[in-house]
Amino acid sequence: MNVVSRHDLETAIASLMKSASIFEPVEEIIPMRAGGNNRTYCIETSSARYVVKHYFQHKGDKRDRLQSEYAFLGYAEQAEVAAVPCSLAQDPQSGMALYEYIAGEAIQSGEIGQAEVDAAIMFFLALNEPTARKAAEKLPQASEAAFSLHEHLENTEHRIRQLQQIVLVDEEDHKGAIVIQSIATFWGEYRNRVLEAVNHLGWRVDESIACDQRCISPSDFGFHNAIRSQNDGLVFHDFEYFGWDDPVKLISDFSHHAAMSLSNQLEQLWFSGVSTIYGKHLLNRLSAAWPLYGLNWCLIILNEFKDEVWNRRCAADERKLNQRELHLSTQLAKSKSKLDNLAISYKNKHYW
Repeated sequence: MNVVSRHDLETAIASLMKSASIFEPVEEIIPMRAGGNNRTYCIETSSARYVVKHYFQHKGDKRDRLQSEYAFLGYAEQAEVAAVPCSLAQDPQSGMALYEYIAGEAIQSGEIGQAEVDAAIMFFLALNEPTARKAAEKLPQASEAAFSLHEHLENTEHRIRQLQQIVLVDEEDHKGAIVIQSIATFWGEYRNRVLEAVNHLGWRVDESIACDQRCISPSDFGFHNAIRSQNDGLVFHDFEYFGWDDPVKLISDFSHHAAMSLSNQLEQLWFSGVSTIYGKHLLNRLSAAWPLYGLNWCLIILNEFKDEVWNRRCAADERKLNQRELHLSTQLAKSKSKLDNLAISYKNKHYW
């Protein structure tokens, strides 16, 4: 993300407002809760509020986050999916976009119940309604999309290799290396068992799922990216990773996400609700992949050990600049706890 001066920010916002045919003068530009990748601002006029999002841009990051999110919202509008903010204007040159402001509150983990999970299920099913999917053929693949078991496994192996290459500078880096090695050890055992099971079932590791078994995935989907609006409905946001994907990945990621905390009952509700349009055979692949994505989230939690990710977090929120040791220590504890729980679950359950 390029750092912009106040003058350039005001100029870019004025241009976006003009493109959206909003001619009221801007009274205030208020930084909002910092995200992990982008900077977001609340724009106030005398009669309304809007949101401007300044997307992370870096030559080493090939994903066009602005265009991805804008394309998703265009598809959602075409599919008549209401539980998203409206897109109003974009400026690819500045890396900014203007959106509808949704008044409401963030959803806390203790507030997640059946109604919230039902809302997430209905949102996903609406995105994948057969008539809507006909307009989605040219949409891109989701970030780290996987359509074969080989691709699912390779995504995890790639994350492990990346984290094993971190330069050990301080004590936190050394602690991180120990946890990463524990994950790699678990991964070796799990991978071998999966391949044995797949061979026993007669599956091909490199066989891709059919197009009608794929889904339009919001990606990075969960209640961490939702707002309880003032009319008590849920509105979902942040779709810069969206695209075509394997529903097994979406189902697993939603359940395992570091910001989620679902009871077994709610987890089962989510599994059964989303899988209804794909049939029972999805459950076999889900059973095999569920621990895989739990392991993946142990690794994602440790992303901040990579310099490029840490720099991106600091660009989005300057307050983190002097909090590296504390933040990494917190992430280590989260990753280790998730790995311990996953190992217990893996030992006590059959996934295939």
